[in-house]
Amino acid sequence: MKGLILSAVILLPSLPPGLNPLFLNQEGHTAVVEMLYVSPLRLGSRGEVKNYAARLVSLQGQRAVLEVLEGFTWEGGEPLSAGDIAFTYNFLAHYRKNPTHPYWKGIKAYARGKRVVIFFPSPPEKYHFLTPVLPERILRRSPPEELKRLPFSGPYRVVKTSPAKIVLERRKSFPLKTSFQKIVLLEVPDPVTRRMMMEAGQGDVCLCSRGNLPGRGFKIYKISRPAFLYLGFRGLSPSQRCWVAERLRGVDFSSLSSGFARPITSPFQVWFPFPDIRLECKGKIPTRHLTLMVPAMRERLLLAQLIQSALAPLRVRVLSLERGIFIKRLRAGNFSLALSGFSLDFPSDLKEVLGCGGAVNYFGYCSREMDRALSKGDWKRGHEIFLRDLPFLPLYVSLYPIAVRRGLGWAPFETSFSSASPFRSIVQ
Repeated sequence: MKGLILSAVILLPSLPPGLNPLFLNQEGHTAVVEMLYVSPLRLGSRGEVKNYAARLVSLQGQRAVLEVLEGFTWEGGEPLSAGDIAFTYNFLAHYRKNPTHPYWKGIKAYARGKRVVIFFPSPPEKYHFLTPVLPERILRRSPPEELKRLPFSGPYRVVKTSPAKIVLERRKSFPLKTSFQKIVLLEVPDPVTRRMMMEAGQGDVCLCSRGNLPGRGFKIYKISRPAFLYLGFRGLSPSQRCWVAERLRGVDFSSLSSGFARPITSPFQVWFPFPDIRLECKGKIPTRHLTLMVPAMRERLLLAQLIQSALAPLRVRVLSLERGIFIKRLRAGNFSLALSGFSLDFPSDLKEVLGCGGAVNYFGYCSREMDRALSKGDWKRGHEIFLRDLPFLPLYVSLYPIAVRRGLGWAPFETSFSSASPFRSIVQ
């Protein structure tokens, strides 16, 4: 029971502007929401789906059945119901101001006693079960944009707020164990100040920058983020793209990212483990010299030099551009090699990267096979097609560090699914 008497001070780069879960999708802000509102299911330490406010009774194709579990209540004592969960799915499916609207479109849900039957337009992904449940009785009466505060249903409630501080307290009615009785969230924008506060004993947990980590007395966790750096190809044949990829697969880029990088060969690895990663193509050296376009950033320029060296005897000229010009040329497809990055929240985002006419498909890539795999949510098949066609080469997944004071009694786990995942382990 030691965890129940502990308090923790968490240092964040910024605090959420409000606590309505409909409008919070920034890193760090979603972490706060996870402490205030329950979701139907949650992620375990290995990224697996686990029961939370509901139990997944069955999942067959596009149909899922959830059953509400006992003991979960809204602040004020009213039980969380199957109607609340069904309302949440139907509301998000039609509410166009929701930041993640495209991921909910076409969903239909029906309450059947303590159970909820949900129909998805395609097989659901994990994120569909991790959304905060919304209170039907409140949202039916008021437009959500006018709501400053919804009743809480999660492990903590807000007891004090100020522009740079939020104080959370454990809800006595919450049925699961929590790591702390009290949590203080402090906004500390400057990374150097966050490090100094941690070392001075004024913080217990810190979303730190990788260049400003506290010294002894802390454990540093490297948490995966749904973002990766890539080398883009334009105008190269499949065999030429494959040759470039084969030369770069053995290059270690982690030294330039202070060890906060995990190499990948396929973007599907961001969410799904594939133990046997091998290219399905055959490489042939390009017959002409290439230009590598990079934004004018120190780390990217150093990476470009590593790529230059690895691709010898092929001559690669590095072209460093101001960011605005770089983005303009990238969108226009005016490059042969480009070093850039994607930040993708969900696997569905790959439709915008790899789909024919995708919003951030800068590579001129179009495969009906890939489109079908992405539409069906067949990530294994999409992964196989990617290794065969190789429209671009992912280099590594970026990681971000969380510093935790030793002996605190709380350990965030690593999962590549969500940037907010470390905070899920605050609920035991």
